[in-house]
Amino acid sequence: AYQQWLPTIDWTYMVTLTTNYTLSSRAARRMMERLFDRLKSKVFNEERILIYWAAEKYKLKDGQHLHLLLKVPKGYKKGVKKMMNNAYQIISAAYRNREYYRTDIQRFNPNSNGAKYFAKDLWKIATDFDILY
Repeated sequence: AYQQWLPTIDWTYMVTLTTNYTLSSRAARRMMERLFDRLKSKVFNEERILIYWAAEKYKLKDGQHLHLLLKVPKGYKKGVKKMMNNAYQIISAAYRNREYYRTDIQRFNPNSNGAKYFAKDLWKIATDFDILY
């Protein structure tokens, strides 16, 4: 069902998030819920956003990283990547730990390999995934 549904959404961003510690499936879910809440309240002023996220195991080390598709309200362009990165650094405790966790935030391109990966492959290997709205 996801394979057919994901491409029908006009996604705004495709994002990859990492940490410097071993992230469990349970912690990944809590992190995504906190990120959703922070983005909605602090970045998008309580307007409706949509996130599809998936946790994927690293191939060569323990733990996981996160992939997400994000649809934001129209009119939000300037500074959104910076605000999203800042929100992630806060909810992941990177700032508190005096660290910086890598984020890759790209405008969504439905013809990119990343979009195809989300639609066709990621859901098969994800350790956990969900839709937040």
